[in-house]
Amino acid sequence: MRNKILLIATLITGSLSAQFDASNAPALGDSIRLYIVDSTATDYANITGDGVTWDYSNLIDYNGESRLIDVKSPQQTAHNVTFVNSDLAIETEGEIITFITDDANERVSQGLVFNDADNGDLILTLEVNEGLYYTYPFDFGDEITDSIKGTATFTFMNQLMNAPARGKVRTKVDGRGTLNMGLTGVYTNVLRYNITDTMVITTPVADFTVIHNQYEYYDHTVSSLPIFTHTSMWFGQIGGTVLRDFNFVLSKDIITTSLSQEVLAETKLYPNPTSQLLNIELPNGINKASISIVDAVGRIVMDVNIEDTFANLNVSHLKEGAYFVKIASDNTVVTKTLILN
Repeated sequence: MRNKILLIATLITGSLSAQFDASNAPALGDSIRLYIVDSTATDYANITGDGVTWDYSNLIDYNGESRLIDVKSPQQTAHNVTFVNSDLAIETEGEIITFITDDANERVSQGLVFNDADNGDLILTLEVNEGLYYTYPFDFGDEITDSIKGTATFTFMNQLMNAPARGKVRTKVDGRGTLNMGLTGVYTNVLRYNITDTMVITTPVADFTVIHNQYEYYDHTVSSLPIFTHTSMWFGQIGGTVLRDFNFVLSKDIITTSLSQEVLAETKLYPNPTSQLLNIELPNGINKASISIVDAVGRIVMDVNIEDTFANLNVSHLKEGAYFVKIASDNTVVTKTLILN
């Protein structure tokens, strides 16, 4: 039984067109490609209200690495048997799939899949009529809190778990204003949608918690899908093993390369590929930098500061594969590719 609290703010000013309704809801075949940018970027949780500005103009991409967000039929996913009652699947490539029904009145989720190529997917399947995301129209100041319950499927200690899960989902439009993504990416008619899912999973082995928080920025003159997203997710055993902990930031626009970035880009990484030690040699005139090693889905796996023109890092504990090395110095950031074998 749905336990729902709907808070609707009465708007005295503002554009009536800047709201979520059935006419601008994502439809089958809609898509947008966003760049992976700095996963340490602030989520601007405290910048809320009308007429605000969210400034992400200094974010750098990872060598043009991108992810497609697209709307597909559940039958086009690997989870079509699980989500037979869903009309659409909104997928962020390699990261999250949200299964929904969407009509003229509301959007309801039947569950989510958090992709994890290393440890196995986390599948949250909600009971019928759970997970209310929108009641249309949904505008600045509107908020919904909905109790949710269902089943969690995941792998723990090489054992497949199917366990009951309970929690809450809260959605709200907490801001309206300008999103700044650089000189070519300034959007002045943006709504920010925030969704927070918190669930407790009960198993015979232990209890687990999933906390998923996502900020989505929309300009419906550009796309029915978000033009910028900031996602965080924590999944683990209560008081024990952490199974997944990441931030993932995607942006439609990125800033262009400047002369100082060209200088910093002369930083040398060697040997590359490597399996043990990575040598880092900064260009002449640069004697300190912060170094972040980021995996293919945007998770920071190593973060250090160096105070000399040369340093070496022990990377033997990292898994084989492709990584991005973010080099930051004096408000300038460049990224390079690193292969571990």
